[in-house]
Amino acid sequence: MRGRKPKPTVIRKAGGDPGKRAFNPHEPRPLGGKPSCPPHLSTVAKTEWKRICGILYDMGVITQIDRAVLAGYCQAYARWAEAERKLKEGPTSALQAYTSPDLDLTAIATNPSKTLQHTLAFATAAPAN
Repeated sequence: MRGRKPKPTVIRKAGGDPGKRAFNPHEPRPLGGKPSCPPHLSTVAKTEWKRICGILYDMGVITQIDRAVLAGYCQAYARWAEAERKLKEGPTSALQAYTSPDLDLTAIATNPSKTLQHTLAFATAAPAN
């Protein structure tokens, strides 16, 4: 094991380079341009796609190669939103909430979302202080 996974050059440049190490000139570069929204996404997922795709593209953290990962995040977001909506409609008691299949759906829907956020560098692309 060699330690931490190296950050992509675009992320290193955005966050500064306190170690003053040289950037990798041979780093593979995916095709530029915004990824297109897949037609199979749900309506809620497409809305999230439109909201987040432009922001991430302007930040320089996504390209066309990130389409499948971004689609997975948007679909997980849509599932989570649907589970949250169902939970607001019911159950009415704490016991029902504990045994509700919608509660399990909420947990299931948020797990892929967290993984995909790290894949797309949402967590590491925070603004520098």
